[in-house]
Amino acid sequence: MKLKLMITAMLMSVLTSCWNSHDIHIKVEDSKDIYKFSASFNRNRTPYVERVINKFIAPTHVESDNGLDFTTTLDDRTELDIESSPGNVMIKMDKNGHNQASYLRVKSMCEAIKAVISEKKK
Repeated sequence: MKLKLMITAMLMSVLTSCWNSHDIHIKVEDSKDIYKFSASFNRNRTPYVERVINKFIAPTHVESDNGLDFTTTLDDRTELDIESSPGNVMIKMDKNGHNQASYLRVKSMCEAIKAVISEKKK
């Protein structure tokens, strides 16, 4: 009986630690043709990520509790693919047909997202 209780307690501990994981994983692909930023992070940071995205894609505005999956054209004609769900985001830009300013705008947005998901809660 004690063994079953110990095993159950250990299993619950492992499951809880996996569920509450605050690991941050960021991957950037910056090739001749593509700029792609993807990240997984604490799902509690998702509203902050959406605020950063909205700041950079204004006047377009997006908001969702369940996630986003869309392609948008910004006012400077930059086309972006954005996928987001609680704790995950992916932003992709085809560099062909876009100028350096567009690329730098998207890269700045991704750097701002990186800063937001890396912030320590005070």
